Amino acid sequence: MDVIISTLPTPLVNATEKCFEFSSKGYGACGFNEYKFELHFYDSIYKEQYSYRITDTKVEFVIKKNYYKWWPRLVPAPQKPHWLRIDFDRWRTEDEMIEDEKPRNIMEDYSKELGKVQKEELGKRQKSVFDIL
Repeated sequence: MDVIISTLPTPLVNATEKCFEFSSKGYGACGFNEYKFELHFYDSIYKEQYSYRITDTKVEFVIKKNYYKWWPRLVPAPQKPHWLRIDFDRWRTEDEMIEDEKPRNIMEDYSKELGKVQKEELGKRQKSVFDIL
């Protein structure tokens, strides 16, 4: 079913930490109707940073996650809503996201491990470069 969304009046868009709401009026297969949805996310989003674009046949949204981490799915429920489409041109896997991450600081990653190994080997923790930095 193709829907042509009217941009007059301006669509109502509202975002909270874990929910995104949209409402507008337009012409579709059943004539002039009000179209609206409420989408609850798996985790939190930036409620101030979103954008949308209305075309003759669809509404596209760009919504940013609050934290840069992998979500197992978009919504809390195991299945996505039937009306929601995935843009596979923009789809990224977890492996692709890991490659795009900032370089890790190994001193932060391994300071606890070094202390644990020192305690096991020497019976006590010695001062190290990690403690000084």
